[in-house]
Amino acid sequence: MRVDSLLPGVEDRRNRDGEATVAWHLEGSYFENCNCDVACPCAVTSFVLPATNERCQLLFAFHVVSGEIDGVDVGGLSLGILGDTPGQMTDGGWRVGVLMDEKASDAQAQALAAVFGGQKGGPMGEVAPLIGEMLGMERAAIEYVDEGSRHTVKIGDSSLLRWRTSRQREQPRQRSSRGRTILRTQH
Repeated sequence: MRVDSLLPGVEDRRNRDGEATVAWHLEGSYFENCNCDVACPCAVTSFVLPATNERCQLLFAFHVVSGEIDGVDVGGLSLGILGDTPGQMTDGGWRVGVLMDEKASDAQAQALAAVFGGQKGGPMGEVAPLIGEMLGMERAAIEYVDEGSRHTVKIGDSSLLRWRTSRQREQPRQRSSRGRTILRTQH
């Protein structure tokens, strides 16, 4: 699914092979939460096993500590990806919406939407073909707090996630609640 057709102002620039042609680099933290009864089997099995429910409702939360997309500095911004997917996520047909940090300028929001919508390749580019319906983007107040082993993200008035890691980390911004280095990437 091409993001440019769904999010106004996001341009799709690709080479002859269909690959994104613009480099970007982001460092930060990522974590996810879903409605599974136990640890998400989709995440721990690379989508081999289905979710524990017929539908998966998920929130991916990202905080960019530092980064640049097409010359646009996006450091210090956060965003959330809300999704509704089939229990077997690889079946596709995901319904996805973006909650963008209200502190982002229009240029920053468009750049982040292009990366996290999969248009510019990278990890979200691998997931993009599973998206059947992009519900759009809304701005929201996003509060991200990293206090060593305690982390909190609050999006708007209703979404609050807290987690605690079991040990102190040398680079806390690069770990998720599942202990994976996800967001430190360059494309």
